[in-house]
This record gives sequence, C-alpha cells and structure tokens, in this order.
Amino acid sequence: MLELDQLLSTSALTILRTFNYFDVTIFLLNEEKTDLELVAHSGNFIDFLPHGYHQQTSRGIIGWVALNGEKVLCNDVLQDPRYHTYEYHETRSELAIPIKADNKVVGILNVEDKKLHAFDETDSVVLSTLSDQLGIAIRNARLYEEVQKANMKLTELDKMKSEFLGIVSHDFRSPLASIILAGKALLKNDIVQENSRLKEYLQIIVDQANRLNQLAEDTLSITKIESGQLSYFSRLSTLRG
Repeated sequence: MLELDQLLSTSALTILRTFNYFDVTIFLLNEEKTDLELVAHSGNFIDFLPHGYHQQTSRGIIGWVALNGEKVLCNDVLQDPRYHTYEYHETRSELAIPIKADNKVVGILNVEDKKLHAFDETDSVVLSTLSDQLGIAIRNARLYEEVQKANMKLTELDKMKSEFLGIVSHDFRSPLASIILAGKALLKNDIVQENSRLKEYLQIIVDQANRLNQLAEDTLSITKIESGQLSYFSRLSTLRG
C-alpha cells in the first residue's frame, strides 16, 4: 500500500488479529521530535484514544522511546515512572517499539494489555521485525506522496504553460492579420507597382508576417492537442503495385 493512512490502519488491525493483542496503536513523530500523533488504532482502548490524539514526547513510555530510539518492554507499568496514566485505561503491561526509516525514529508501534506480564522477548523480537518493515513502508508511502505532489505541480505548470501559449498565439495573430491585409492592399497600389524596391520590401513584410502567422497557428494547434480540445488523425495511403 502507498496510501499512508490506509497502510497504518491495516497494519494495526492485522497485528491485533494475528497475535491476539489487547490493544495496538501506531504513532507518528513530528519533525521537531516534540509531538506524537496517533494515526492508527485497533483494540479495546480505541474509544478512549481517538484517531488524531496527540502526546508530547516528554510524557509516557512512548515519548521516551521516541526520544531515545530504544524499545521498552514493561510488564508492570505501575512500577515504571515513565508511564503516563490515562483515565479509564487499565493498562498493566506495555511494549513500545521505535519505527525507524533511514536510521531515524519516525513513529512508535505500541501494544498494551490489562494483564501483568502480558509480553515477553518473543513479542519484542516479532514486533521489532514488523517495525522495521513499517519503517520501510512509511518511507515508501511518503516518497509516493512527494512524487504525487510534484506530479500535480508539474501538471498545473503544464496547464498554465498551455494557457499562456494559447493566449499569446491568439493575441499574436490579430495584429499580424492587420499587417498582412495592409501589406497586400499596398501591393496593389499603382505607385507601389511602379517602384520595384518598395514593392520588394512590402512583399518581404507580407511574406514574413504570413510566416509568423503560421507559426502562431501551429503553436495554438499544439496547445489545443495537449489540452484535448483538438483531435488529430494519421492517414496512411495504400500503395498498390
């Protein structure tokens, strides 16, 4: 999956169902490393910690993990001074694993249970492996988002370019048409007909104006083709011998 919210939500739900954990949350760390946002949640505490919940990294076990980049396996949170108590939570065991991308902490995979000693080193190893995979997936999803944004910007710039060329080409043709008409009219004048040098100069003006007019017409046609306003067909003739 390359859509980040869907990726993380599916991951949290899959981990919960696969390992029968009591509660699974995934937090993302901001660039300043001051705030954690809950971006995916599955389990029994979902009504107490809604999507979008924020927690400072100065609080709780997950905050400590985010700042230090090390996992915490705590099978009695009441004995750990780092634990942040949530109202209505009855957590007794917690396992928090840093999610890293390019060796930098980008989030936390956190599991909790109401039982004492709910987790062991097997859980730690499995979730650490999953966190590594989540880190790669998050990096790829963010790169995909950047590519999508860049593509949208390029599309918008291309649209602006086509509109600009269309306007310029259209406005360019109007004065050229006047120059061509005036030049042709002068070429028919008797005085001009008797003056070969003047006739030659006027003919150059008319010819070059026609050339510029054709360039403007071609540019306008190209912009219409790019925008889908004009269709073109290729006609192939069949040679019979």
